Amino acid sequence: MLRPFTAAAVLLLTAATAQAGLEIQNIQAAYGPLLPERKALEYYSLDLIYFRYLVSGAKTDAQGQVDVEATVKLLDANGKEVHNQKVPYKGSLSLGGDAFAGAVYLSLNEQFLSGTYKLVVEHTDYPGTSKAAFEREIKIKSTEFALVFPRFSYDAEGRILAPPGGLVHQSLYFRIGVIGFDRTGDRVELVSHVQLLDAQGKELLPKALETVIKENDPKTVKATDVANFSGSLGLHRPGDFTLRITVTDRRSEKTTRFEMPLRVAFP
Repeated sequence: MLRPFTAAAVLLLTAATAQAGLEIQNIQAAYGPLLPERKALEYYSLDLIYFRYLVSGAKTDAQGQVDVEATVKLLDANGKEVHNQKVPYKGSLSLGGDAFAGAVYLSLNEQFLSGTYKLVVEHTDYPGTSKAAFEREIKIKSTEFALVFPRFSYDAEGRILAPPGGLVHQSLYFRIGVIGFDRTGDRVELVSHVQLLDAQGKELLPKALETVIKENDPKTVKATDVANFSGSLGLHRPGDFTLRITVTDRRSEKTTRFEMPLRVAFP
């Protein structure tokens, strides 16, 4: 499951004026590209580290293209480098300005031991020869029964990423992983319950939607670190809601919960 850090220059509507050099602004940890900001920089093994930000002051060449490279490093508590990745940002800013959105992410696996790490992201603007960087301290915790890596999309295959919500008449698909479940005896039994709440916290579904995962095949159980639950919602009226997903491990009798605000609006 280990994936390298990656980033992409996203066309961003901006009319920033020319600046003296490269700057990194509005740095946010998040659950994903279109998901809310993540306040606590604490992650489980098999979780997703994701940071997004705005790079401004980029210079363009004669063809109007930017050429910025990010070097992404992850250092352990002793300062030892445990990950290093070069990420290019190249392309035209078709909406003008001198800014673009960037992001770096890392899907953790169990090779990352629990402890405190430092994320260092350094950018070099080759046409402008300027540099900019940011650092964040993160904590990786030992695997325990928890929900990780929520994803939303406007298609069942998950190709068209979506924010948590959308417009009336759309369908919203969701998917979330659960880790740290009991696999003793080569058996797994998990059950999820999905409930929607209104702005006052009132449950809207008379009965929560239930999904059960049972697995007794030893090979499958041993090879599975993450169990995924998925579903869809019809966005039939505007408003502010909360999606609540509760998963129980019937073998260990442990329960974990994840909540995400949803906003639905008229077109």
